[in-house]
This record gives sequence, structure tokens and C-alpha cells, in this order.
Amino acid sequence: MNFEDLSLRDIELLQEVAAAGSVRQVATHRNIAQPALSRKIQNMERCLGAPLFSRNRKGVQITAFGKIALQMLGSWRSDGLLTGRKIADSINLHSIIRLGTYDSVAIYSFPRLLKAVEAKNLNCSLELHLGRSREIMRQVADGIIDAGLVFCGGARPANLKINHVAKDEYGFFESTTGRTSEDFYSLASSSAEDGTTIVEFLQSFGLQHQRVVSTPSFEVASALTLSGLGIGILPVRVARAHVQQRKLRPLTIGKITTFGAHNLSFVRHMKNKDRTLEDLVKIVEALG
Repeated sequence: MNFEDLSLRDIELLQEVAAAGSVRQVATHRNIAQPALSRKIQNMERCLGAPLFSRNRKGVQITAFGKIALQMLGSWRSDGLLTGRKIADSINLHSIIRLGTYDSVAIYSFPRLLKAVEAKNLNCSLELHLGRSREIMRQVADGIIDAGLVFCGGARPANLKINHVAKDEYGFFESTTGRTSEDFYSLASSSAEDGTTIVEFLQSFGLQHQRVVSTPSFEVASALTLSGLGIGILPVRVARAHVQQRKLRPLTIGKITTFGAHNLSFVRHMKNKDRTLEDLVKIVEALG
């Protein structure tokens, strides 16, 4: 596709897809074959060298790049001042990296990562996607996002390239102000990456418990522990800052201090050879 061939109708179609979050819905409304509309979008993305939309099972969602591109395309058609090449040059197509990770990794690791990116003069913007390891790895494998910083374990897609950047493990922690229960445990997930549940963890250590609270967020688990509600089962990396601030202290329970060693890994599609992404991998590995 040549950008000079774009019509106002083409741009309106893209804007409608962005608003509806569905190619099929717009194709039906406009009485257009869905494959034809999908090909038009894909051709534009190939010309630009970056995705206008991220795809998922529910439909599509416009990317940060797509928002800027559509705005500039609209200006181009209205005043004739922009060309497709100028759009590409202005947005710096290879500078947007869609990175998936956990909320806790983002909170505790991203300040250091962003400072390192700035120090290395790496010309990129990060579009952050939060989720669980399996979901993130599937999105990387399907091309929905570019890379993931996740805890690898168990089954994983075969088309991923994996760089182990750091090791972590779980530990027991309590608030330094004390706790109200000996039998209250919190964990950031109902099961580990290998499918082992928190109850099975506790039983394997011979630990007695009456109540277990699980949550999909390490941050919620940390908050419960900081509130003094019980013993938190947290990754050491998540608890480290609170321990340094003397808000949490590590515990030894049943002669066990830490367990469940696992790798924090940078994952990307084997076919993704983007140089900026390769530079980002090196920065993450150096941070450890």
C-alpha cells in the first residue's frame, strides 16, 4: 500500500475500528468483507513497520503508536502537509516496545530499568501490559506484545526466546508491628507456576493452618502482611524494600526460611530481531 492512495474513508474505517475495538463489527456495519478490512489494516501496519492495533480474543485495541498515527493521518488528509514517510519518521516506529510483566515487578524494578534506559540513551518508549506469567508468554508468542519480564516455570510456548536475568524465591514475612494471627497466610497467587497451590505448599512443609487468603496481586499480599493480619508468603524481591525500611521482617517457620526458587526471565518471540529490543535485554540482564 502507498500512503498517497489512502482515502478519507480508509482513515474513517480505522478510526471506527479503534472506537469499536472490533474489526468484525465495523465490517458488518459498513457492509465490507471482514478479511478485506483486516488486510487493509495489516498492509498499513507493514508500511509503517509497527502495529496500529493489538489483537486479543475479544477483539482489537489501538496501540499508543496507533493513536498518534491516526491523528497524523487525519491531519495529512485534511491539509495535505504530511506524507506516510513523515508519519514514520515523526513517530520513530521502532521505539515503542510493548512489555508485559507483573504489577510488583513494575513497581520494584521499573524505576531502575527506566533510569538505565535513559542512561544508555536507548531511544524507545515502553508500553506496559500487566498480567500473569502464562498469559504474558502466550501474548508474546501470539505477537500481541513484544516481550515479557516474567517468572518462568512449567510449560511454555515453543517459539519463545528466553533469557534468565535473575533468581528469586519465596519467603515468610510478618509486620514489624506484630500480627493478629498465627494461622493467617497470604500468597500472591492461588497456585505457583507449576500448579502447586498454597495449601499444598503449606502441607508439604507440615505447617498447620486454619485460614488461607490468596490474591492474584503481590501488592495485595504485601498490604495484608504490612497490616499485621498474618504471615505473608512473598517473593523475596517483593518483600526486600519493606524489609530494608524495617516494615517487614523475615521468618523461619518449621526450619524453613526460603523455598520455591524460580527465575525472573526476559521472554520474546524467536523471530523478533528488533535491535532496540536486543539492547533492552542487555540492560535488564545488567540490572539483574
